[in-house]
Amino acid sequence: MPIPRSPFPDYYADLQIAPDASQAEVRSAWRQAAKRWHPDTNRSDDAPAMMRRVNEAWDVLGDLDNRREYDDMYYVWRSGSEQLAVGLRERLNERRQRQRTREEAEAWSRWAEHDRATWEREAKGEARAGKTEGRRDEGSGTEPGGAVDESAEQDQFNSAEFIGIFVIVGLIFFTIVAVVLLVAAS
Repeated sequence: MPIPRSPFPDYYADLQIAPDASQAEVRSAWRQAAKRWHPDTNRSDDAPAMMRRVNEAWDVLGDLDNRREYDDMYYVWRSGSEQLAVGLRERLNERRQRQRTREEAEAWSRWAEHDRATWEREAKGEARAGKTEGRRDEGSGTEPGGAVDESAEQDQFNSAEFIGIFVIVGLIFFTIVAVVLLVAAS
């Protein structure tokens, strides 16, 4: 049965470690608690709630900046000023939310940059296709900054390679035909 939660959480008690525990000890305690309370291995009704508490403790104590801020609040709370500690906890939650928002914005930015790069590659592919259909295109295998378009070079390499293979196969075919004709003539 989970311990009733005060307005200020005691993450050290949730992980059953001392406040002066090292980061390695915090990680080890979190892993042990996660194994113990994971709903896949613990079928009790309290397991999901305890797992959330354990993960919340890891979110705070596993990050050095969050842990420093939490420790400030923890010692205020332990000294008996629960009201101040609750206010500090709200500040920590706001900071964590800003951090999550920033991480989400960075993830969206990376996705948008990837999407833009994909669109540009597709646009270049359509421009090359336009050249082969007889339409005139401004580009000549280079990008606006004068950089060489690598995909155009790759297409040229593949064409040269194809022509070389075609010539070799043709020579082999004509050699076989000549040998067959010589054998048939003799």
